[in-house]
Amino acid sequence: MTTLISTDRYVTSSGLRLHCLDWGDGGATPLLLLHGLRGHAHTWDAVARRFADAYRVLAPDLRGHGDSDWSRPGDYTVAACVADLEQWVEQLHLPPFVLMGHCLGGAIATVYAARHPDRVQALLLEDVPPRASRVADGMPCEFPSWAEAKAFWRDQRSLISDEALELW
Repeated sequence: MTTLISTDRYVTSSGLRLHCLDWGDGGATPLLLLHGLRGHAHTWDAVARRFADAYRVLAPDLRGHGDSDWSRPGDYTVAACVADLEQWVEQLHLPPFVLMGHCLGGAIATVYAARHPDRVQALLLEDVPPRASRVADGMPCEFPSWAEAKAFWRDQRSLISDEALELW
């Protein structure tokens, strides 16, 4: 099996240097993959291996994740991330593309697709809870204690198991 190697790409949005992994044929239809709240671009490595023969697979690190800059004013809202996505599309000169988002990435993808239906050939959403954008928009940047962080997530996801909560 051939090892698939990605290329690092960077764009600037709202003064932040944002990172993106780029796999596959630059002339193929782009497949843009947006990770969830606790993810990063490499979350999509296995998906990229599967689809890079047919698509140009792009996986951005959302602001504050992976190799992207942190927002100093702490703006991690869906609106800010949609503006970042608009910059990726513009600065990487992407033709119409397939957009897939997981959890928070799905909330971002949904808003982007609603604003730019001419840019999105297909929209794929995976594990996007109804309150995904509200969780991101209302999530504190810091918690005073681990107990308060767990209480926040318990409120957001009432069915989360104790084991899953401990992993967060």
